[in-house]
Amino acid sequence: MRRNRLLREGVRSDAEVVATGELAPPHQKEHPFTLRYFSPDGTVHHRTFTSGFRGIVPRPGWTVRVAFDPAAPDDVEIIDNPHLGPLPGTPALPPPKRALTLLHTYGLTVYAAVLVVLAVPFAIIDSDPAAPLMSAPFIVPALFAVDRFWLSERHLRKGLWTDPAQTQGVVTHCWAMRGRRGTYYPIIVEFPLPDGRIFRGGVPSDSSYAPSGIGQVKPVVYHPADPTIAYAGTPETLRGGASFMSVISLILLALLTALGIGPLVLTLLLALIYAF
Repeated sequence: MRRNRLLREGVRSDAEVVATGELAPPHQKEHPFTLRYFSPDGTVHHRTFTSGFRGIVPRPGWTVRVAFDPAAPDDVEIIDNPHLGPLPGTPALPPPKRALTLLHTYGLTVYAAVLVVLAVPFAIIDSDPAAPLMSAPFIVPALFAVDRFWLSERHLRKGLWTDPAQTQGVVTHCWAMRGRRGTYYPIIVEFPLPDGRIFRGGVPSDSSYAPSGIGQVKPVVYHPADPTIAYAGTPETLRGGASFMSVISLILLALLTALGIGPLVLTLLLALIYAF
């Protein structure tokens, strides 16, 4: 909503990268940068961003397109970053379909409204109005699985599984974190792109439960249409892990959908039978 407001009412301008900061993992896993942009009256503004290049190292002199509120120039949004494009000769990723965008943005809101609507008949017939809410823990993960694992990332699976770009990356940072399965070791890798851009950011790894040495060289695969989507490992380990997770996701999706939608459908049927 904020972005749409700035696009509709704000001032659009080219902004220049004038400074680049350092990484500070685990909280800052991409380079912060400072943009300089101008109001229509010539007033100069500076704003520091902690994200916006998704791992591509910004260089002073690069320009991006921004929109900002002239009454509050610090309220600024990057609306076009040409430095995040595909490799030369590779078609760009297609824009997400509107239905997927709506599901991602408003899915939980619509779900909450459905629960309320289905709870009304139970309240009217003096039954348990909380009955439809019993399925909430099941449908929410099902919606997330549909949106995240199956629909929104089809192009990611295609680009990374079937025809990934391959290179060698150097580990620049590694740190320990506690997880449910024990201690794991996220990494930041750096690798060059064929067009001269440099990627330096956090990526998933095929050996995240073993520490990596600073300066260690790892094979890296990345999406040719979006080089910010990368994985530290070989295509074989990526496909193996992704295939396993896809099967698990589909099984969970089927189970959660059955457990979640079942009570809601039953609730609606009972309400209709009582009404007629």
